[in-house]
Amino acid sequence: MALDLLAENIEGFASEADHSDHLHIEYFPGHDYLSQDSEPLVIAIYGD
Repeated sequence: MALDLLAENIEGFASEADHSDHLHIEYFPGHDYLSQDSEPLVIAIYGD
């Protein structure tokens, strides 16, 4: 389930983001699928 939600977040971002956009995925209290000891992740789209 957690990987499915992560995949949905990344797919949604990738399909709608501009080349200058980025996505932060990091834990906060009450997060749906990340645990408190998770490392933060930033995803960016680079291209022409």
